[in-house]
This record gives sequence, structure tokens and C-alpha cells, in this order.
Amino acid sequence: MNPPPRFLADAMLIRLARWLRALGYDTACYPSWPDSALVALANREGRWLLTRDRALVRELRPDRVIAIESQRPLAQLTQVLEALTLPPPQLRFDRCLLCNGPLTDWLVGRPPPQYASHCAIARLRHCADCQRLLARSPRQAHERGTQASPAANKLLNPRSSSPQTAAMTSAYAAPVLT
Repeated sequence: MNPPPRFLADAMLIRLARWLRALGYDTACYPSWPDSALVALANREGRWLLTRDRALVRELRPDRVIAIESQRPLAQLTQVLEALTLPPPQLRFDRCLLCNGPLTDWLVGRPPPQYASHCAIARLRHCADCQRLLARSPRQAHERGTQASPAANKLLNPRSSSPQTAAMTSAYAAPVLT
């Protein structure tokens, strides 16, 4: 079995990088780095470079590259998933959306820090790299009014969308949210 692909997104694709992290893919993003450094890192680490910069692709010729067409993050995500024929997306939330570090479960019974005390009843995830705590329960996010956008629901759950959208995303199953 092949290991999952690893990605490096350029500065124009930070939102795509966060979506890929939510799906569990190791996706680095260094917005302040010059193009040549991004290509060198992607080549050295065997990462797929994700970019909308045609000049970067043409002039620096990275080993693995996906030239993203759309400006919309969910269309970008669809392009990446289709280009690499990746399995149906499942929101896994096992990577930090901000720093890409691996997430682990916060120890049960251990009180959260003061800044996260409002999340005491949620299942929390901890990022060892940036030391952030993230609430893991999608039900509680919904109760707070931070549910996914209609476009995200269409990509991740085609059964609840229009017939046209369902046909376009029929390769993708509903997410498994735990």
C-alpha cells in the first residue's frame, strides 16, 4: 500500500491547505518563502507542489506539481482529489489546521487550560507543535452556529445536494465525523 501523498501549498492556496489538513493529509504551507525554496523543499521531501502560479511551473519545473485552476477552495480541493484519484474525502481532523502538526486526543479528566474552558464538555484535540487545543465535536460546532458552508456540504455530502452537484461529486461519499 502506498503512503498517502504529502503536499506543499504556495501562498495563494492557504485555504486549500487547511482543507487538505482537515482531511488528514500532511500539507505544509510557507507563505513567506520564495518560489525557488518551495520547489526545492517539495522536491527534497517528495511533496506535491500545489500552485496557481503558471510561471513557477514553467520556469522552476518542480518534480511533482498540480497547477490549480480555480480560485474557489472547494473546487481546488476537488481538482486535487481527482488529479491523484484519492479515496472519498472524510473529515478526519488529525492534523492541526493552522500549523500542520499531528493532533492527539486531550487526556480525559485533565482540565483544559483557561482559554479553552468553554470547551470542557467537547472532545478536545491537542497539537504538539503549536500547543493549541481544538474542539473535535462537529455537533457542538453546529450548536455554536459555525456549521460548514453549503459548498462544503455539497462536496462532502453529495446526497444532500442538487442533482447536478451530486452528479459532479458522485465519486465522494458522505464524511465520517467523529
